[in-house]
Amino acid sequence: MAVDGTQALRLAREVLPAAITVDMIMPGLDGWDVLDALGKDPALADIPVIMLTGQGSERVAVEALKQGVADYLVKGDITAHGLCRAVEGALEQQRLRREVETAQHAMLQAHEALRESERRYRELAERVSDMISRHAPDGTILYASPAARPLFGYLPEAVTGQSVYRFIHPDDEDLLRQAYLNATTDGTRTYLIRYRLRHEEGHYVWVESTGQIIQSDQQHQIVAVTRNITERREAEQQLAFHAEELARSNRDLEQFAYVASHDLQEPLRAVNGYLRLIQRQHGEALDAGGQEKIARALRGVAYMQQLIADLLAYARLNARTAPFEAVDLDAVLATALEALAERIEARGASIQHDPLPSVRGDARQLTQVLQNLLSNALKFAREEVPPAVHLTARPVDDHWLISVQDNGIGIDPDYAERIFEIFHRLNAREEYPGTGIGLSICKRIIERHHGRLWVEPADPCGSVFLIELPRYETP
Repeated sequence: MAVDGTQALRLAREVLPAAITVDMIMPGLDGWDVLDALGKDPALADIPVIMLTGQGSERVAVEALKQGVADYLVKGDITAHGLCRAVEGALEQQRLRREVETAQHAMLQAHEALRESERRYRELAERVSDMISRHAPDGTILYASPAARPLFGYLPEAVTGQSVYRFIHPDDEDLLRQAYLNATTDGTRTYLIRYRLRHEEGHYVWVESTGQIIQSDQQHQIVAVTRNITERREAEQQLAFHAEELARSNRDLEQFAYVASHDLQEPLRAVNGYLRLIQRQHGEALDAGGQEKIARALRGVAYMQQLIADLLAYARLNARTAPFEAVDLDAVLATALEALAERIEARGASIQHDPLPSVRGDARQLTQVLQNLLSNALKFAREEVPPAVHLTARPVDDHWLISVQDNGIGIDPDYAERIFEIFHRLNAREEYPGTGIGLSICKRIIERHHGRLWVEPADPCGSVFLIELPRYETP
């Protein structure tokens, strides 16, 4: 925590926090100065900022939001829970914004790829399949090259002397007439249009026609180069469809995140609060049966909250499309072990591992996989036997085979596939807590990394989870 604006900026540059809360009034640099400095620093500009103030002025709040703060809180109204929710909301807004930017970048790349494909297609078409034609101002075809046959089925001599409008879709005739008119009156003397051309067999093909007005014998004519763009148009329509599907998916995800975070969680928080209030104020008046009912209700609320959180994590997996990068699995394992340090120490567990490779992927999601598998090894340990886990890795053909072996209660081979199904549990929740979603999340993450995850019995006891991930050449 910084005591003034200058120290706040220094700490921000040193630790690069996930979010920043800043007081509007501080010694030295005030909140506005800090906000301005953060926005000018490329390394800090993307960090969400929550402004705290003792003034509840609407004008100040509006100005703060205009300056780019994620949220604006009045100190007199702030609770620890409210501040946490504000930080979570700011981080969620940042995540959604990054997802949209990633999606936009992917769409731009797809568009650029389409444009490059179009350029190459045109280059080839100009040499092989473009129809070159010459027209009178009234649309009479004076000449058509042999490419007319592959373009729309007619021999050149069959169309020479005919009106071009005879072969154009009725809805597109005015488009071509207007293109002719504009080219002769606006000084450009060229046009580029797309329209439908009737094939000899009766169906229509989409074409793109580039025309040039030229002078010939004291009158002007139109020379046109026409090519078939039916496949390209279908590709554009497909791209537009996928873009809309992506936008719809993001909207659905945003709505789900809102419902899960607010509409579902808030009633559970209220129930939890009232139950604890009853337990605290009237606990002494309750008999053992009443106390147990309160405790069971609290456990049910906690389970539902965890279930909602796990469902939200499961739903978001495919939506998080950050580009893959080199990931050191030794570092990933270290992060997972740090998160589980207290449980490992409490159980007296032994976690051993051989050197692990680097792979391409999402470090956060791979950490989630290892942490979940290690957590299960601690949870499903045998009584009176300290948990022991050993991780190994070896190359097999074009992939890495990573094993996570434990000495726990093991898994019946008949259920080796079903344990990866969402909500499927082999043990009672009272005996082994959990929602039954963890392994489903792990499987989806590994599949997103173009790999496989499965389980086999370990010798002499326990289970071994096997992860197959593609190898890549280290630069």
